[in-house]
Amino acid sequence: MKTTFYFVRHGETTRNTKGKLPDGLNDPLNERGETQAAETASHLPKDIDIIISSPLMRAVQTGSIIRDLREYKSIIEEKDIRLTEVNFESLGGKTWDQVMDLHPVMDLKEKYRLQEYDFSGFNGDSYESVRSRLFSFINEVKEKYPGKKILVPTHAGIIRCLYKSERNHAFDEAPPNASIHEFCY
Repeated sequence: MKTTFYFVRHGETTRNTKGKLPDGLNDPLNERGETQAAETASHLPKDIDIIISSPLMRAVQTGSIIRDLREYKSIIEEKDIRLTEVNFESLGGKTWDQVMDLHPVMDLKEKYRLQEYDFSGFNGDSYESVRSRLFSFINEVKEKYPGKKILVPTHAGIIRCLYKSERNHAFDEAPPNASIHEFCY
């Protein structure tokens, strides 16, 4: 019995428009992000069983907008810390240009794009640590809710990791805000 996951990147935040790496701040959706989430709702099935979201506000808001517009009833809602964005720690809040100026020989942007990164030297995540928490989440949910349809509002870094792990695909840029990514297990 396959469990279907609909990973949705959160809608746009003001910080997204500035091209800065996530820095752990709990940003809300901006007006455009709310509109994006609303538009995404119509492209999801009417029979979602469960919403499990990153605990960060932008993901929770995206899930709530979708839930309300699709009028999902009798739905289980949870938050899971394993779905939070990649931790860039001391690199957070900087643009990729600023990071490359500080660490020119490391080509961290390309390593991130290819999902070959290790930000642990900056007290952040590595690809393997993100992959480990993501698949811990997937395996637990598919065991707990076999055959269900799960909406997962989350972040670009989680979706990038999923594509690299499952489809050996690396994005040139972040997946679009409020985009849907379906995976079955």
